[in-house]
Amino acid sequence: ASDRSHPIGDQYPDSLGISPDGAHCAIGFANGAIQIHSGETGQLEFSLLNESHLRFYSVAFSPNGTRLAAGSDRGSVSLWNLKTQAREHSFSDHHDTVQAIAWSNDGALFATGGNDQKVHVRETTGMRIVRTLIPEHSAVNSLAFSPDSTRLASAGHGSGISVWNLSELPNQVVVANASSLRPDGLAFSPDGAYLAFASQTDLRLEDAATGQTAVVLNAGNYRSVAFDPLSRVL
Repeated sequence: ASDRSHPIGDQYPDSLGISPDGAHCAIGFANGAIQIHSGETGQLEFSLLNESHLRFYSVAFSPNGTRLAAGSDRGSVSLWNLKTQAREHSFSDHHDTVQAIAWSNDGALFATGGNDQKVHVRETTGMRIVRTLIPEHSAVNSLAFSPDSTRLASAGHGSGISVWNLSELPNQVVVANASSLRPDGLAFSPDGAYLAFASQTDLRLEDAATGQTAVVLNAGNYRSVAFDPLSRVL
């Protein structure tokens, strides 16, 4: 592996997403542009048409890398086909900025969450909403599906983290003692046993089934977190 840094002009980036295979990088800018860059060279490949000039605060690739979902500052969610570079769908289900988007690993679902304190779960074939979830916390700033796509976790700066079993709603496990931690980033371990979250005070591993704290890691101010594929490195 090698470090690469590439200029992106004088525009301020609002969001960043990397395709699962690492081949592409999507960047949403303050002027409303979404650029797709090569993950290998950093070169601009193409820009997605954004006629409405929305600012996109969240972007996420589908698991197969053929679609990109983007959440805007006006509560809308757009879905592009990256092969045709055409916007396939646009939804206006949120009433405030959409801060978080996550796809299930099987590609059957994607979830959106935002400042309106709601999480919408949408299936990707007919594009209908199959679940609307109301977390125990305030604005939603991070979402993560479990590896088997049966659970969804959300984080916010109000009361912390909520985890839903999507096959047994309204069953919800609220991670204990997270209200003062202001969690930002979320990630399930590849085996689904643990949920890691980054906060303004430390990194924590929680039991994904019970919400109990398993390990408290380095103190510091963290905004994102990710596991390696073997669950050995965080």
